[in-house]
Amino acid sequence: MTRFVTSVFAVGLFCGAAMVTLPTPRITAATDEQSVLQTDREFVQAAAKDEKTRVAALLDTDFTWTDADGKTQTRTEILNSLPTPALGNETGANPCKTVPFKPKNESEQAIIASWQALETGVTNHDAAMWSPHIADEFTMLGSSNDHPLTKADRIATLNLQKQTRFGSAPAPLVSAQMFDFGDAVVMTCLHQPYAGKPVHVSRLWIKRNGQWVMSISYQTTIQAAPSKAG
Repeated sequence: MTRFVTSVFAVGLFCGAAMVTLPTPRITAATDEQSVLQTDREFVQAAAKDEKTRVAALLDTDFTWTDADGKTQTRTEILNSLPTPALGNETGANPCKTVPFKPKNESEQAIIASWQALETGVTNHDAAMWSPHIADEFTMLGSSNDHPLTKADRIATLNLQKQTRFGSAPAPLVSAQMFDFGDAVVMTCLHQPYAGKPVHVSRLWIKRNGQWVMSISYQTTIQAAPSKAG
């Protein structure tokens, strides 16, 4: 099999970590793109099952892996101890089904329900499930991103994850507060990803046409906090 995988990066996001593979520059045709996606999917599945021989066959000799803490490992180091693709084995029960937060009123209860529904969409890589709970002008900013992400950007990511069958789940909620301003509510949260440093997230919710939708999400990795081992 042609070795398309030349470098893999694990980068921290508010719903966990994402893995990106960089194909060789010669790949331009749609058929070659599908081959890359297939190779990426095989890599994720093999790494999750700790199948070192299968992973070795997919990696270029110059392969490197850089995790969310900036640590880079060589092909030999990775094959000695395969990293599990971030969040690939998690279920997302928190926050999808239960959260350590008790709503004080109907608005907060409705926001939690909307949030759990969109995070379930993230877990299932279901853009159609995620989208109704997000405002059209949605913007996501964060300390780990060099540019804002729009609603269309997030939909594209979910669709790609679904296509490549890359497992992921939202980072569990540790604590939350809500500040009510009528038809707008600011929700501040502390999340602890399954691996890596905790993340502080501020979300702006707006009540529109009787439904609470998320308009802004700003995420900051707490660099001074200890990193949780995966």
